[in-house]
Amino acid sequence: MVEKRTPTDSLADIISILVNQVQQMGEKFERSNAQLTSRIDDLAVQIGNQAQSIDRLERSIDRLTENVDRVNTTLENRFTQLQSSIERQSATADKQAENVAELIKLARELALARG
Repeated sequence: MVEKRTPTDSLADIISILVNQVQQMGEKFERSNAQLTSRIDDLAVQIGNQAQSIDRLERSIDRLTENVDRVNTTLENRFTQLQSSIERQSATADKQAENVAELIKLARELALARG
């Protein structure tokens, strides 16, 4: 004997099919969501690592800048000292040249006086 199907039976079959499809879609969504969450977590770790690397680089740059500033200050001080030394030596040389000229003048006068 063949069982007679009613419109309600057909509707129940359609609803059952739809429920199965919704469940499958939900499972796919959950898997996709888990994959995305895992990927986001991985990216967050990478971003954290990169942020730490950037912090280390910034500290290195700060130290290098401080070193350059110290070297620059040292060079400026040495240049100033050298410039002062050259000025003193130049003044001494000028004074010695004046003294030599005076000695030559006195030697000539002495030679003339001796006759």
